[in-house]
Amino acid sequence: MPDPYSSVLNSLLSALVGAAVVYYYGIRRDSKQRRFAFPEKQLGEFYAPLAGLQKQIRAKSELRLKIQTLTGWDDPKTEAIVDYHNKQFHEDLLPKYREMLSLFTERYHLANSEPALSIENS
Repeated sequence: MPDPYSSVLNSLLSALVGAAVVYYYGIRRDSKQRRFAFPEKQLGEFYAPLAGLQKQIRAKSELRLKIQTLTGWDDPKTEAIVDYHNKQFHEDLLPKYREMLSLFTERYHLANSEPALSIENS
């Protein structure tokens, strides 16, 4: 006659082993997610916006140089070209540089290679 406690113990042991396996793989999955979350945040909130602003500035600067090369610097056009470049710098380029500085200042913590420790984790 089978021991009535052996089936209960087998069930309990199976449940514990199953729970341990689920816990182990759950911890590994969470660890991987945390490891990849920070670089993803760095790219999405820091490096990509900075690169986008830099590309906009470069495109406008290269276009300005092409226009300057094509039009030349003869006297009647020189003043208009200089005025246009100054206006473009103050209205388009300078605000983008300020935006880059603001972004860099606000999200500098994302430039670090490791996530900063929060007060709660200390």
